[in-house]
Amino acid sequence: MSNTENNTGLEAEEIIETEEHDHHEDEHECCCHDHHEHEHNDDEQECCHHDHKVHEHHEHHAHKHEHGHSHGHDHGHHHGDDEDEEGSRKIMILRLVASAALWLLARFRLNGSWQIATYALAYMIIGYDILSEAVEGLTSFSWTSEEFLMAVASITAFFIGEAEEAVMVMWLYQLGELLTDLAVDHSKDNIEALLVGVPDKVHWILDGEVIEVDTDRVREGMLLQVKPFEEVPVDGVIEEGSGTIDMSSINGESMPVSVEAGDEVISGSMNMSSLLVVKATKSLEDSTITKIRELVENCQMEKSRTESIVDRFTRFYTPTVIILAVALAALGPLVSSLTYDESIRMACTLLVISCPCALVISVPLAFFCGIGMASRKGVLVKGSEHLEALGQFDYLALDKTGTLTSGEFIVEEAESNMEQDDFIRLCASIERHSNHPLASSIVTRYGKDKEYDTVTDFSEVPGKGVRAVVNEKEYFLGSYGFASENCSRELEDLHKTAVYVVTADEVIGHLVFADEVKQDAREVLSKLKKDGVGRIEVLSGDRQEKVDEIRSIGEINDVFGNLMPEDKVEILRKARVMGFRTAFVGDGTNDAAVLSLADVGIAMGGKGTDTAIASSDVVVMNDSLTGLAAGREIARKTVAVVKQNLWFIVLCKLVFIILGIMGTIPMWAAVFADVGVTLIAVLNTLRLLK
Repeated sequence: MSNTENNTGLEAEEIIETEEHDHHEDEHECCCHDHHEHEHNDDEQECCHHDHKVHEHHEHHAHKHEHGHSHGHDHGHHHGDDEDEEGSRKIMILRLVASAALWLLARFRLNGSWQIATYALAYMIIGYDILSEAVEGLTSFSWTSEEFLMAVASITAFFIGEAEEAVMVMWLYQLGELLTDLAVDHSKDNIEALLVGVPDKVHWILDGEVIEVDTDRVREGMLLQVKPFEEVPVDGVIEEGSGTIDMSSINGESMPVSVEAGDEVISGSMNMSSLLVVKATKSLEDSTITKIRELVENCQMEKSRTESIVDRFTRFYTPTVIILAVALAALGPLVSSLTYDESIRMACTLLVISCPCALVISVPLAFFCGIGMASRKGVLVKGSEHLEALGQFDYLALDKTGTLTSGEFIVEEAESNMEQDDFIRLCASIERHSNHPLASSIVTRYGKDKEYDTVTDFSEVPGKGVRAVVNEKEYFLGSYGFASENCSRELEDLHKTAVYVVTADEVIGHLVFADEVKQDAREVLSKLKKDGVGRIEVLSGDRQEKVDEIRSIGEINDVFGNLMPEDKVEILRKARVMGFRTAFVGDGTNDAAVLSLADVGIAMGGKGTDTAIASSDVVVMNDSLTGLAAGREIARKTVAVVKQNLWFIVLCKLVFIILGIMGTIPMWAAVFADVGVTLIAVLNTLRLLK
């Protein structure tokens, strides 16, 4: 005990010293901003001056546009922090206004060399960053980037005497990019709003005093004070206090939950009533809220099958169109009546149309939005590939305990030669001294606030049962084997989950327990059947007779009991061989292998083991089957939006390409074929956030 106390004391001193050190560092860093301090040493001045330069350098480069289509399209928050981003957009608006004014001046007031010079100035104001990135693309042999295609098309327009149109092309392109960025950022802001945060500081109770420390300093065992309307910073257990907490941001549960001393609380949940003292059971990095953030923020690490197809398509499509454009420019006058000016114009128009911007943005964004909406419902999806699979499985296998059932036993049957109320009271009076889950169920059945019989002697045999003396009479409560060993009378083995109650020479009775089926099980399974899941099976390690009882739920095609982990894997493997797209729902360590094998492995996150959660593709945080149904519905809507976008984009591109080759549309219409279609697809995608 003394060693533990010494270690805790040393850790406390370390944390306090670190906090004080950080505080002094913050004061030192702020020295440059103290305008009332007149004396600075040279080192301080040099340090501050260097920091200022570094800040300026970052501001200058914060908004470099990265749009290489060969590796995706980057928008929004990747450009810098919110202030820099807002400043960059204001500058872009000024550039749009200035170039538009110069274009109007050249178009209606000037002519000759002055007109060309003014068009060139307007072009450079609106397009200098695109030209810069086009040069980078040229030197790095990235000739399929959007910037390179736009630069080639617009510069060529200048050389064939279409300076007016060259400026218009670049102006419309930049306007479209601005609007698209705004739409994408709106989506990302909605996603980020779904991820609740935790406070930067926590109130640590140390030796009776409350100390404010950084949340990432919290360690297991520390006592934390959580005030009303503060978020619980880390996972823990309530030591003192009672009240209600709002867990809607974590598991989608809309109703506040009542808690008291001994109850577990999850990081990110909101204390809605009185002061609570919480004992931390995990550090911040291991807590639920951190895992949620990591899952959602990294949701794009794995590509869906649809995204992979789009990537392969764009790698083939863009070079093909470039070759076609070059052939049109070079060979058009040789095989037709076109002039070189006309054929080059048509080739430039084709290059602008060919940009696969809409595909590269809208498909990943749709999956990102879908994952965000699923997380709002308490369903965490670890990647777009898994979201797609969640909407497409047609074979569902479920574990029984903790998945279809609550995992909490209730007293289903009580038989005795005593009056039933007296029998339940006797059992509860004895079992309230035990920590066994069945003992807790007996006490719950009787009622925690009622009067109990006096127990004068109590002992427990782990894994077998308990012995107690009540009213000078010795009782034995436990398994069939334990009761038989301590009673001279013969007992009937019920072959059920039961507690037998005997004395040395009398059989008093028994209690039969049932693992309660979740209330939403029947409704959810029925909905899934209607939603395209052709086969539903239960795979359980429980006794076959217990698993057979689950058939009463309905909608279940078959049940299997007495299964080892390898048996579950074999059944699922056979389903895959038969052509089913499989899903498995479980919560135990023994489910890890089958969760990994399934096309989409779904873990119950509330009571699920860390191994099961780590092995899964989807985590249902509130342990509710309704969450599974909600996640599947969101997945199907997401895939539907992706398909809508794909059809719309491809058809528009084809129409504009044909019109471009025929020479019947101006270049500004080609810009709409790229930027306008992109924006429409993005806006259609944002419907997922409603």
